[in-house]
Amino acid sequence: MLRDQTGERNPNWKGGKSKRFYDYKCDQRRRNPSHVYAREQVRRAVRRGKLVRGTCTITGCNEIAQFCHMDYSKPLWVKQWCRKHHRMIDRVLMTLHKPIRLDANSVFSKITAPTRQMTEAELQN
Repeated sequence: MLRDQTGERNPNWKGGKSKRFYDYKCDQRRRNPSHVYAREQVRRAVRRGKLVRGTCTITGCNEIAQFCHMDYSKPLWVKQWCRKHHRMIDRVLMTLHKPIRLDANSVFSKITAPTRQMTEAELQN
């Protein structure tokens, strides 16, 4: 028999924080302004047709891709991975507990090879 796990009976309950979405977004803006800015730049580029959402860039995977920022200081330097591969790569990178330098000999060199960075002038057009 299933237990009722709604609201405070749920083990993941955070005191109603999830119902205050606006507060959560404000917290994100305050804690990670560069992340919010980078995501917004990608959204604008997609709307203007400068970036096109495609399929996962991992060989053999044809799932719809998410945009992944390799460096939030370069908002349009993104890779496109499906949800499964994006989470897998993030987990690997998180276990290193430090930023990694990607070079030609890196395990992730083919996965994370830099894509062309768009200039501000190209975005305005």
